[in-house]
Amino acid sequence: MATPGELFEQEFEMWTPAQAKAFFRAGMVDEFFVSDVGGELWVLTLLVVGR
Repeated sequence: MATPGELFEQEFEMWTPAQAKAFFRAGMVDEFFVSDVGGELWVLTLLVVGR
């Protein structure tokens, strides 16, 4: 089981929408979160397993 804050100690990468869609279709996304950061800007955070 993950300890609190463990997610944020891991490496982050930026992907294009097409790359993110490919991860979803491949079944590699374990969980995801969406945040509205104002106006028309949204942040999609993917937890990817088995990369």
